[in-house]
Amino acid sequence: MSIGKNILRLTAGSSVAQVVQLLSLPLLTRLYLPEAFGIYTLFLGLIAVASVFSSLKYDTAVVLPPRDAMAESLCGIVAVLSVATFGVALFAVALMLIALPADGERLLWIVFGVGAAVSLLIGGAQQIILAWLNRVRRYGLMGLYRLMFVLATVGCQVALVQFGYGGAEALIAGYVIGVGFVVVCFSVPTYDLWPRIVRIVGRPRYLKLAACRYSRFPRFMIPYGLSSTLRERLVHFFIGTLCGVADLGRFAMAARLVSAPNNFLYMGISPVMYAHAAQEARERVAQDGADLVELAVMLLAMPFVFLIVEAPAFIDILMGDEWHGLGVFVSILSVPYLILACTSWLDRLFDAYQIQRLALRLDVGFTIGLVVLTAAAAAIGDALLAAVVFAIVFSLYEAFWTWITYRASGFALAVLRRPLAIAGAVGGGSAALFVSLGALDSLATRCAIGLAAYLALVGTYLAVAGGILKLRGIFARPLRE
Repeated sequence: MSIGKNILRLTAGSSVAQVVQLLSLPLLTRLYLPEAFGIYTLFLGLIAVASVFSSLKYDTAVVLPPRDAMAESLCGIVAVLSVATFGVALFAVALMLIALPADGERLLWIVFGVGAAVSLLIGGAQQIILAWLNRVRRYGLMGLYRLMFVLATVGCQVALVQFGYGGAEALIAGYVIGVGFVVVCFSVPTYDLWPRIVRIVGRPRYLKLAACRYSRFPRFMIPYGLSSTLRERLVHFFIGTLCGVADLGRFAMAARLVSAPNNFLYMGISPVMYAHAAQEARERVAQDGADLVELAVMLLAMPFVFLIVEAPAFIDILMGDEWHGLGVFVSILSVPYLILACTSWLDRLFDAYQIQRLALRLDVGFTIGLVVLTAAAAAIGDALLAAVVFAIVFSLYEAFWTWITYRASGFALAVLRRPLAIAGAVGGGSAALFVSLGALDSLATRCAIGLAAYLALVGTYLAVAGGILKLRGIFARPLRE
């Protein structure tokens, strides 16, 4: 099966999940205030950081062993670590309860702490399920998992408000209940895996052998994972503490909106690209990667430029009065997240070609620079300035990172010339179009003209500029089994 068909199987459910998530945001913003989303963002950040230790990144190695027994041992390591992390988290929550005063916010922090502990335990099972589905190439089920995850979490968060609960507590509880439900459901397709994991856990010698054989994953990917995770969370922390939780809520909501295409593409392409790079010749991987970048640019550049120009005009109306000012954040953050969406899945080349040390150095340097500069801007007390600094630094780094990724992987840089030329032409033309349309008073008219221009652009690319040939190359060439 070709790389394109594998991506389609994985993105079928993921695409619907992203659409559902985007459509749910106007509803959630009318049920929850920016302050609640700010605290919820901090909760998700804590889980993201702690989950690095609850797996030590051994789940990312499950796809590699030629024999299932070794892969099952890696899953067993993740299971043991998840239970251990859950126990440590519960102990920390108990200490927190002793120190907390008996005031009105006590319930919030109880839900925050217990929710984080339970999420780490459930998250371990989630990592095992997704890693194993990726190993056996059940990409359709992986996409379905992501769809059910969004439906379950959003459904629970909305339902809790209808039952009289609200605030950050309901957002956190809805997330935990939703994730737990989906993990239980998807334990069924992998039902035969769990008894084998239990047996492996009872044989520490096998766990130790697997841990030693794939020790490069925790050695390089824990610092890498912590760096990339802490980068976003520290930015949130400084904006929340220096500018206020409400501004953090707006910043995080804007990031959620503009990162949806990246989440969709990364979840769909990244696992397939990892297996593709590990199996195929570098020349083919380089060309397929450049073709995917080009297709992403053609699909996303004009809509993102539209957001940059028009977001302040319609986002505030769409999200409700309590979220006034959100559109400006969306406009600012659209620039770096466009570049990220077109290139982020190339990071799996560092793993496939075992150049994680370079990836770690790049990521640590970027994290330090981004956090320091964003915190300095936030210290002035202006969240918009912090967002502008964040966007500039992020955009420059992503462009440099794409270049260094291709060079370090031994790829010919010439294959990126066409995608870069197309990006410049489409981005510049779209900006000129939407700025000129600003003279029209009707937002609906501007949107209609923009949509017509977008469809004409994509159609011209497919029919005249070789887009059909790119798609055929990605979907027609079979992968090695």
